[in-house]
Order: sequence, then structure tokens, then C-alpha cells
Amino acid sequence: MGISEILSALSDENRRQILDKLKEGKISSGDLAQSLGVSPQALSYHLAKLKKADLIYETKYKNFIYYELNLTILDEAIMWLDSLKGRNSNENKKNKIKMVIFIVLMFLPIAAALAAIPFMPETIPVHFDLNGNPDRMGSRWETLLITGMSVIMGIAVLISMKATAKKDTSGNNSNKAFLTVGISVLTVFNIITAYFLMITLGIQKNTFTIQSMIKVTMGLIGIMLIVTGNILPTIRRNAFIGFRTPSTMQNDEVWKKSQRFAGIMSIIAGVLMTAAALITNENVCLIICVGIILIFSLVLAIYSFKIPITENNESE
Repeated sequence: MGISEILSALSDENRRQILDKLKEGKISSGDLAQSLGVSPQALSYHLAKLKKADLIYETKYKNFIYYELNLTILDEAIMWLDSLKGRNSNENKKNKIKMVIFIVLMFLPIAAALAAIPFMPETIPVHFDLNGNPDRMGSRWETLLITGMSVIMGIAVLISMKATAKKDTSGNNSNKAFLTVGISVLTVFNIITAYFLMITLGIQKNTFTIQSMIKVTMGLIGIMLIVTGNILPTIRRNAFIGFRTPSTMQNDEVWKKSQRFAGIMSIIAGVLMTAAALITNENVCLIICVGIILIFSLVLAIYSFKIPITENNESE
């Protein structure tokens, strides 16, 4: 829906009062008319104007029709108004900086490998056993295959961003989330690449075993959960990313509450996993972290199933 239709709908005082009332949450047409002191005919007229502008939407429950705000459209209108003050220019600059960082991290591993290959022996260790000892030697050019994975991961993120921007009105918002997660993942991959190249150049001896890898992996998953938890509350309703179930997708208000809850749970799970990786031994770490992931998933599943009951109870 265009900005002109939104501004036209907002130009009437009665319609602004309706939106102000809907800030309190979902409300039936009868209660809305009584609260605002307008006739059902006049209310129907104003509601039709607001629906045409996509500022509200209706849901039916039993024999009643309930109305609520379409927060996504309101956010877009606010973003457009902010752009008149130049606020979006700062946001665009931040996104451009993030994109530059993302592209650099995407190609840095393969660039580093190309720079290091002339100084490597003809054959290098390319695979290690459970104790961290090399069990397969290969050509130094295989380094490009390993480091090239960062390019593949980067292309996958860019394709997802493009698909999201085409199909969702919140594409720009989702792109910020994709970039943040992508930068985090590529940063970890760059660190691993640097360690691998130091081993192949003889600068560093491989000290990783399967046991130490368990702790490192659980710690990295914990950090990723913390990052994800901070991103989730900022994501608007879309068809690609977020805590997405039929229940959480039913309207914008439920979506926001669900993402906040999932974000908090994700941060808690991430902190606990990171702590377990730092202070416990390998076996205990694995047991604790698997338990945390199972509990985290179970809590989100229960929350998702509870949403329709909560919403219906509120409606009643």
C-alpha cells in the first residue's frame, strides 16, 4: 500500500482515535464503537478506510469480528517519515558498512590462502584424526577448496537476502539480520582458516582433539545463540527468518511478543552453553549443552502451542 493512502487514512481525527484505541490490543467492532461513542455505520466507514490503507486488519472469532493494528505497515510509514529527516541515510550508511565487512570476510580466507600457498610445501596435512594428528596429506592447492567454503556461504546469504527483499515488505529489516548473522559466521570461519593456514605453514602445531573440538563447537553455538537472541526482537514479520510457526505468524503483535520471548530464551541458552564450554570438561559440557538445546527447543514449542489459547482467552 502506498504512502498516499496511509496519509489519507491518517488525515481524519476519528480514524486516528481508532488507531489510538487499537494500541491497547485486539478489540471487537461493538466494543470499539461503544468506546469511541460513534455509530456502527460511521465506524464501519472509518474501518473500511483504515483496512484499505492496510493500517488494520480483522480476525473472526466465533460470532465476533476483532480489529488490530498492522504494525508492519505503520513501521514502513514511520521509516518513510524518518527518511524526510535524513534518519534513513544513517541507517543506509550502517548497512553499507556491514555489507563491505561481509564481502571482505567472504573473500578474505581464499585471498589469505592464495598468499600463503607459495610458502607451503608441495604436500600439506588436510585431514586430522581424533587426536589431532594428520591422517591424510594432500596438495597445497586443496587449501583453496577448504577456504572457498566462505564464498559459498556468502553467496547463500546474499541469495536469501535477495529472495527476502522481493517477497517481504520487511525485506530491508530482514537483510540487517542476515548480514549480522552472516558476519558472525564468517568471522568464526576466518578464525578457523587462520589457524589452519598457520598449521600448513608450520607456524602452529595442531593441538585440537575431538574432545577440545566439542568444547569449541558448543562454545561457538552458544555465542551464535547470543547473537541470534539480540537480533530476533528487531525482525519484523516475514516469510523467511525468525521464530516462525503458524501461531507466531498470525499477527504483528503476536509476532513481536514471540520474537522477544525467543530472543530472551536464545540469549539465556547461549550464555549457559558458553559458560559450560569454559568451565566444564568435554563430557560434562556435551551433556549440559545437549540438554540446554533440548530444553530451549521444548520451551519454544510449548510457547508456540500456548499462543492460540492465550489469544483466544484474551478475545473472550
